[in-house]
Amino acid sequence: MTKEVEKMKIKRGKDYFRGKTVIVSGAASGIGAEIAKQLAAEGARVALTDVDQAGLETQREAIKSAVSSSDIDIFNIDIASRDSVSAGIEKIAGRFGAVNGLINTAAIFLSKPFLEIPLEQAEKILDINMRGTMVMCRAALPELVKNPEGFILNTSSISFCYGAPFKFLYDCTKSGILTMSQGLKLEFEDRGITLHVCLPYIVDTPMVADLSALPPVAQKAVKMMGKNTPGMVAHEMLKAIRQNRFLILPGREAKYYWRTYRVSPGFLGWVTKKMSLAE
Repeated sequence: MTKEVEKMKIKRGKDYFRGKTVIVSGAASGIGAEIAKQLAAEGARVALTDVDQAGLETQREAIKSAVSSSDIDIFNIDIASRDSVSAGIEKIAGRFGAVNGLINTAAIFLSKPFLEIPLEQAEKILDINMRGTMVMCRAALPELVKNPEGFILNTSSISFCYGAPFKFLYDCTKSGILTMSQGLKLEFEDRGITLHVCLPYIVDTPMVADLSALPPVAQKAVKMMGKNTPGMVAHEMLKAIRQNRFLILPGREAKYYWRTYRVSPGFLGWVTKKMSLAE
């Protein structure tokens, strides 16, 4: 890493986001909507992206009401489509003149016995969660490297470490996002781009609003420990970017699962099985 790049990274402070253009995927709801609002409050120029046009419009109005001085815009991007992503990133760069950061939160959730999942549905969760995150990174990086001291934050999940029955396709995409983020970190840190990956525990978002749709292991986890709030997770994400911290474990639950996984992955697998199958 060059001394110039290292100096730029050290200078990050409380006003780091002011004037920066940040793309947020999945911004129509949940963590994405919350982090877009917090970025706007910190003076960032924010590109809200999602496939949900109505949700984007709602969030735009909510942010403008809360932060009257905000410079934000919305872009309908389907991350499962390379053409949509490519065209969308081009529009964002043209609208704001530069891209300084990318935060990927877009994802879908699936919980169903494996043999009952149509192949098309199984492929869809892989396409959106894993491939979609990769395509967003690939499209944004040429713009990011033009403006060193930028960043990418990808959203994984602490569930990457145990692969629970009924939802292991979701867990597997989150495992892939963690590995991809590690590789991107090593490849692009010398070019002034920092990588960050967030491994949240269950977050109170529309994706998991219906507890009955969750597998037994997730239902039991929510009953024992509750859910994290999108606001708390978003706050921890932005703090980690300022601190140049790669791994983000928001909340005590994520830290507990991470430590257990590091010490005894076999024990975590045993507990997951018990919680998944017990009535």
